[in-house]
Amino acid sequence: MKITNQRELDEDFTAVVDAVEAGEIFHVTRNGVEIAELRPPLSQRHQLEVVEV
Repeated sequence: MKITNQRELDEDFTAVVDAVEAGEIFHVTRNGVEIAELRPPLSQRHQLEVVEV
C-alpha cells in the first residue's frame, strides 16, 4: 500500500494508474485525510495473487 496526496495524484496520474495496474494499492489523501483508495479490480487482484504463488 502506498499513500499519495491529491496534488501528487494530479501531477503523476499516469504513473499511479500504471502502478495500480501492476497490483499496487494507493490511499489518496486531501489535507491529511484519506479520501479514496485506488486498487486493481477484484478479478485482476485474484489473477495477480495466483501468479505470485
